[in-house]
Amino acid sequence: MQALYTALVGNIVGAALVLDHELRIRIATREANDVLGFEAPVGASAATVLCGDRVKKPLAEALLAGTPFSAVIPRPRTTDEQLRVRAEPVGDGALYGWIVYLAPTTAGEIVELDGIVTCDPRMKELFRIVEKVAGGDMPIHIRGETGAGKELLARAIHERSSRRGAPFCVIRCASAGAIDLDGDGTVFLDDITKLSTEQQTSLLRALEAGVGVRIISATDRVLRDEVDAGKFRADLMFRLTVIPLVIPPFRERPADVLLVAQRFLEELRGKHVAIDPAAEAALVRYRWPGNVRELRNVLSYATTVAEGPALRLVDLPPELATPPSGHELYVAGTGETAGRAGETPEVRRIRDALVRTGGNRERAAKLLGLSRVTLWRRMRDLPFDE
Repeated sequence: MQALYTALVGNIVGAALVLDHELRIRIATREANDVLGFEAPVGASAATVLCGDRVKKPLAEALLAGTPFSAVIPRPRTTDEQLRVRAEPVGDGALYGWIVYLAPTTAGEIVELDGIVTCDPRMKELFRIVEKVAGGDMPIHIRGETGAGKELLARAIHERSSRRGAPFCVIRCASAGAIDLDGDGTVFLDDITKLSTEQQTSLLRALEAGVGVRIISATDRVLRDEVDAGKFRADLMFRLTVIPLVIPPFRERPADVLLVAQRFLEELRGKHVAIDPAAEAALVRYRWPGNVRELRNVLSYATTVAEGPALRLVDLPPELATPPSGHELYVAGTGETAGRAGETPEVRRIRDALVRTGGNRERAAKLLGLSRVTLWRRMRDLPFDE
């Protein structure tokens, strides 16, 4: 009879463990054993089977507290593999037990670099390059969309260099006057394409004369395109881009969305927060024009309005909770909406944000991680046809 129950549960829910109220395994489906890589012992403590002898056992702590759980945890009996776990309570009013759904992670090991967490292969390759080049003095140029974490990456490079004891100075080129390159630390030139022609010339002369600081520049645009358009000096570009780094857009890293979301939720709530499956789907589906910064803003809002222990679809802002409208053509498999012919990526991001906010520029600016004035300037400077 037990074999019949086990097969029946497996046919209905797939890879799952059924636990009683004491967190002991009562049913382990064949699919669950396949994911685990071993046969889960019926009657054993799920905390012991899934968490082993680790000091921190967030899964067990959440279940003992009666809290739904969703996270990526180390796969039992391995050292470098991950397992996605989602636990849902069983009972109507009273808690009778739990169903723990298991799934292998598809992106491999989770890696962290000074607060930047990822399981995406391209991000891991970026981290590998950062580790190799951080110790030198050559100029580094970082390209990434708004809110992608360019300054965080620059700080990580500084902290891994011989200059880590010296200042890390941030200069916002969009509002900078004279650029001070004195000292022996690292100077981060954010939004480098916003420098005026006179500022570009002054910076080039300083670099040619030699400076004591290390230069890390960043922009959300392709410098070569800016040079071709006559907006940026080619000789300055060559000086700044000795080591080019590119941060992949968040929308192209769906596995990272839930991973980073969980990290932010733990920071905001001070504990693990389960994410409802419908909310997970909405987070992964969304295009994230403002990248990681926008995700933090969304979760700050969600944790403020949420009433239950788990994050639900209704807790998310309307632009995430509502599926893409008829005004957008969703391109399957890309996480993007189709743009107009000849439209640049930045124009498409702005247009997408405006569509999602019903044309409200103030809310669109917040989605993009920009001020309202900055959004207005970009719409003015770009070939933007509303």
